[in-house]
Amino acid sequence: MFSKQPKESNKSENRELQDLLKNKETGLIENEIIEPETKPELVNLVEKISGIVSPYFIVLVGLILSDDNFLFGTILIIVGIFSLLKVTSQDLSKLLNWLKNFFSGSDT
Repeated sequence: MFSKQPKESNKSENRELQDLLKNKETGLIENEIIEPETKPELVNLVEKISGIVSPYFIVLVGLILSDDNFLFGTILIIVGIFSLLKVTSQDLSKLLNWLKNFFSGSDT
């Protein structure tokens, strides 16, 4: 029950570990080799998923925080909605310029 393991099994385990270390140093382990073609596909997939999910997450966090801090929560909700609608800063500047011209009363 409490006897020692035979020494031969320890030697074989040591050899296996040494072989694994040699393979790792030379880069021959199959699990660590990533094909260059699959990496960009995975990155593109993650970017697409995060582009879809992140605006909803921002709105959700804004809704949760609006109970404690109304201003901060409202800002996050607005940013999330603008992100969902793909509104850019250029679109906002055009809107502000249009509002400025509209309320200035110029007839040009």
